Amino acid sequence: MEEPRNPKELLSLLNQKIQHFALAPGGVPYFTPEDIAGLISKVANPNIRLYARVKYAQQTGFSEELAHCMRIEASTLSGIGGWRVPRPEWLLDLSRLALFEDIDPQTCPICKGVAQRLVNSKIVVCQACGGSQRASLQDSDRARLMDIDKSGWSRVWRNRYNDLKGHTIYIWDGRLTRLFQDFLPQHRAVNAT
Repeated sequence: MEEPRNPKELLSLLNQKIQHFALAPGGVPYFTPEDIAGLISKVANPNIRLYARVKYAQQTGFSEELAHCMRIEASTLSGIGGWRVPRPEWLLDLSRLALFEDIDPQTCPICKGVAQRLVNSKIVVCQACGGSQRASLQDSDRARLMDIDKSGWSRVWRNRYNDLKGHTIYIWDGRLTRLFQDFLPQHRAVNAT
């Protein structure tokens, strides 16, 4: 008779990445994609589950489906659904942009995330990111990506973009954060024994 299998091991069969079933050295909890999969199974909202899969389990193949779900959810919210948009796929493109900014680590393309560069045989702070290791989008970048002028973005779409993120990404992340916080003490107790 075969020994019962660990649920994490069974879930790992669904994941193509290398599997970890232990804590990182030093007793610091390390959430594996399998831990995330176990946690998100407890979430009733399918959009939050999909968001967690893309952001925390690195299943980026679901990014486009998530953008579509975000657009649908946003279009049903009061205020957002009544926006006059420049083109039919505008909300979808806006959703893609919001997800990109939220999920992508946005490592500085100049210094590759090390915060410094070699210039004339000297190591200097990277001018592009100012030593932050990250490249964040500015309003002009967002306007260019959405194919509108900067004043149109700043005047109309900046606040709407933040509303979209507030009604979707920030709520989803908040619920997942609470779930992770509730799970963390259990995770420590189970893995300490």
